[in-house]
Amino acid sequence: MQECPESTFEENIFENWVTLRTDKSKQFYISYIFKNGSKIPVKYEERLEYINKLIEVKCTESELQCESLIKGLIKIIPSPLLNWVSAEDLELWVCGRPIVDVDLLKRHTRYSGDLNENSDRIKFFWEALYELSEQEKLRFIKFCWGQERLPANDEEFDRNQIRFMIKPSTVNTKQPNKALPKADTCFFNLELPNYSSKDILKKQLLTAINLDCDSMNADPRVNLDPNARHRRNRDDDEDDSLFEEGEW
Repeated sequence: MQECPESTFEENIFENWVTLRTDKSKQFYISYIFKNGSKIPVKYEERLEYINKLIEVKCTESELQCESLIKGLIKIIPSPLLNWVSAEDLELWVCGRPIVDVDLLKRHTRYSGDLNENSDRIKFFWEALYELSEQEKLRFIKFCWGQERLPANDEEFDRNQIRFMIKPSTVNTKQPNKALPKADTCFFNLELPNYSSKDILKKQLLTAINLDCDSMNADPRVNLDPNARHRRNRDDDEDDSLFEEGEW
């Protein structure tokens, strides 16, 4: 709009002096000059004023909500400390890293049943995870945990008593290569079938996270193995009892 020729503006742009709020709940007149802004078109020579007013409205319409967020935040973090923190550091503290640190996750992984770090399927798993794109890694964490970001560092893992558990699959099948991994999102657990190769594990893992990563609920899902029940539930096993007791 700002750079377009007048002829293009007249033919293609039909804005009035009004906009919707971000939540689309109410129209908002952009300029107090035009009291009936919803009925008054923006002229070509007014376009820069329109753009500036629109930016002003969009940047200030959430002031009340931001003030409430700040009031809540300073109840947890004293305001003098916030003055020494950058926006990037605060985001890291609250949300974790925007990338998946596989080495960090590996240090806080536990294994159940007869699995250990030397098991073939565990070696296949870590090799495959390292090979995933950053977006796929984020989807994997969401598949297993219901959120995309890991704690920021070892201290945050330990302080919040978080660990990632890999368990052998409970699916009773003679064709494990056709089974999909399962996740207990509430407990950050992954059930891993006994795949015969890294490539098969990676393929099935990607299939699972792409089918399932947008939901934490035990809704019906596409299942490529008719003998398997692809679900997310909590198994009554010794690993979950350890989780409850905080002994891991």
